[in-house]
Amino acid sequence: RHVSGRLVRTTKSGHSSHPETMSLDRTKRTLGPAAAVDQYYRRLVGLGIELGPAFRGIGEAYRGAGEALALVELPSSQNDDNVVWAHPALLDGVLQVCGLALAEPPDSNDLYLLTEIERLELTKPLPKTLWCHATVRDAAQIRPEAWHLDLALIEGSGAIVGHVSGASLRRASREVLRAAVAKQVGPADQTLYRLTWEPVQPVT
Repeated sequence: RHVSGRLVRTTKSGHSSHPETMSLDRTKRTLGPAAAVDQYYRRLVGLGIELGPAFRGIGEAYRGAGEALALVELPSSQNDDNVVWAHPALLDGVLQVCGLALAEPPDSNDLYLLTEIERLELTKPLPKTLWCHATVRDAAQIRPEAWHLDLALIEGSGAIVGHVSGASLRRASREVLRAAVAKQVGPADQTLYRLTWEPVQPVT
């Protein structure tokens, strides 16, 4: 088992009749000029994280000290997927905004990999395009064992439609990851689940 969690339906009794909102224009002005998204994805490739077209959902981004705001879009190739609440590729793009909120160390081969989410709360099915605002807890740390972030998911109107609380990114060097892969028995694809049909005797 790699992941465990608990899914619950919440009632609206504890929520205000007026939804949370955020001024996207004000946040953009605070963070300054738009960041180079292509440069961010090139940096990920340099760290050994190669994302295919279906998982490059960040279309526009703004960065500041310990925070980032980014437009996340579901790739057009995934538009017809039968997903009701939140498409995995869209959520992956949301979590990629964590990396934009972290300061880039000048000389480090460290990777910070997502290991835990304290809570994911959605108030409605996510649109195919949304904004994500990520803030780093204790942003002044230098090369910690783990970063912890909170994210708000925002519609174009500024209405907040979801929260990701306590996203944890734990530090792991590329050397440690390569050593872990080398210890595996057989090809790397044997670590993934696959669908296998097994013959059985017919019931008479």
